[in-house]
Amino acid sequence: MSFSFINSTRFFPNFNSIYVIQPLFNACFYAIRSFFVFYISWRLTVSEGEAMAFYSMVMALCYGTTFLGGYLADKSLGVKSSIVWGGVLSALGLLCMFSPFQDLCFIGLALFSTGSGLFKPNLMTAVGLIFEDPKDPRKSKAYSTVYVWANLGILVVGTLCGFIGKRYGWSYALTIVIGIIMGATFLVYKTMRFPPSYQQPVPSFSTAQAMGIIGLLIVTIYILLMYKELFNWVTLTSVCLSTIYMGTIFYQCTPEERKGVASAIGYILAFALFVAFFEQSGSSFNFFLQKAVDREVMGWDIPPPAILSSIGPLFVLLCGATILPLWNRYVEKEKPIEGLIKIGCAFLFAAASFFTLAFGSIQEGNALVPLSWIALTFFLQTMGELWIAPISLANISKSTPPHFQSVFISFWTMAIAYGHYLAGIIAQFSVKPDEGVLESSMSHYAQFFCSLGIATLVIGLLILLYRNTAPYILAKLGNA
Repeated sequence: MSFSFINSTRFFPNFNSIYVIQPLFNACFYAIRSFFVFYISWRLTVSEGEAMAFYSMVMALCYGTTFLGGYLADKSLGVKSSIVWGGVLSALGLLCMFSPFQDLCFIGLALFSTGSGLFKPNLMTAVGLIFEDPKDPRKSKAYSTVYVWANLGILVVGTLCGFIGKRYGWSYALTIVIGIIMGATFLVYKTMRFPPSYQQPVPSFSTAQAMGIIGLLIVTIYILLMYKELFNWVTLTSVCLSTIYMGTIFYQCTPEERKGVASAIGYILAFALFVAFFEQSGSSFNFFLQKAVDREVMGWDIPPPAILSSIGPLFVLLCGATILPLWNRYVEKEKPIEGLIKIGCAFLFAAASFFTLAFGSIQEGNALVPLSWIALTFFLQTMGELWIAPISLANISKSTPPHFQSVFISFWTMAIAYGHYLAGIIAQFSVKPDEGVLESSMSHYAQFFCSLGIATLVIGLLILLYRNTAPYILAKLGNA
């Protein structure tokens, strides 16, 4: 029995396999994120700081390659083939990571980064292709459904990997992820179908040429992982080129369009900064959970990856289903709150979360931080995330000219990559030389999180201050 991507089986008349495929891929990606620093520390015998550096590099590359993944799907491979190749490369890459040899592990990370870049953007594209009509109003519900299932997948798979990895070894957790990716890839190959109205774009170049581009990308990423100084140089060059390109677009626009473009650039910059602080969860925060938090619940020692994969998605589901709908219905029913105010408040939520961690680290007798403080931290960060991510994306879509919207959405995705790069730099300040001294470590963590709280607080207040002067500034830019 096979499931059709558009039509159901006789047993499940409303079933679409994308509702299983996308959450499975997403759950695997976030499960890897949750235990990556522990696995790489064990496999390559590297220090805490080096593990966090590898994490930030790989995550930056996974998001940075999404631009090429979308391009190859549009110009040659198509959506389905791009997802299949993404799954195959990701699985092969994770298999290579079983090797204790650094070179082979780096090849695996290059394969995984490239595979992620292929499947991440095209999975979301595939959700929209379920419907015959490109403007079908049911699209919003489809994306919401996938979002909910994806978080449930992260909660289940990530929590399972956390407990299995802690008890039996991280290689077993990696095996689970590989198995799920292979199963999801097979499901894509056997079930993914598009409606008759879907017209595959005429390829601009052959599949062989696309494979050559992918191969060149894998080699390039491998070299960047081998030589971190080169990675830093390439990242900074990419930031400069992106800035120049956005500036070029700005001057190509009419005076009225420039106001919207300038606003979009501001949203992209704010989002990149938010990611830099928010994405401490997979690196510095993971080690903090391991060393400074009392994780015992009813006799169970909950491993850090399980905490990251359970509490965070749980709050996303709860807040997304309760607080935000009620807020939109009763607070913003008459007059929606401006996007800049929400983004400024998102940074204030992040600041509150870091101050919570800082105060939680100052326990009497240098006791471990109670898990309740961590739950409060996740709640505050979730509120910030739920405001800034959709608001920034929606305002970029609204404010940019139609002929530049795809480019600016790509810049928004690249902002995640740049944010991860900055997150890696910030995370290095969490490393304490005298790791064995608990009292010193707790004090150091308190200072580290307090510094992050001050930084995000200042950024949030500056954004709220800019909101009051934005009309004047944008008017000046429009007349430039």
